[in-house]
Amino acid sequence: MKVLVVLPTYDSTYAAAGAEYTADFDSNLSGALRAGFNTETLSSLGVLSAVSAGLGIKFKSFSIDYAFVPMGVLGTESFISLTFNLPKKPSQAFSMP
Repeated sequence: MKVLVVLPTYDSTYAAAGAEYTADFDSNLSGALRAGFNTETLSSLGVLSAVSAGLGIKFKSFSIDYAFVPMGVLGTESFISLTFNLPKKPSQAFSMP
């Protein structure tokens, strides 16, 4: 779990917290559930706008993540990302003949 307190120069102070639970299904496959709380929009957009949730799946070097962020009267936001991590060492699969 991570907790963050932000002290902006030209705005009011706010806090944010997030938690992630990960599970390894085998050596190449893992999943994660995430939740967060951010007090920056709490007073202007309501309690639900301060909560966010997401999940992710990682298979070898690929991962796909989804996040859901309610924005109060403004509606909701959904974020999807696809990530590929390059190998740390050159391997036979990526080397030129």
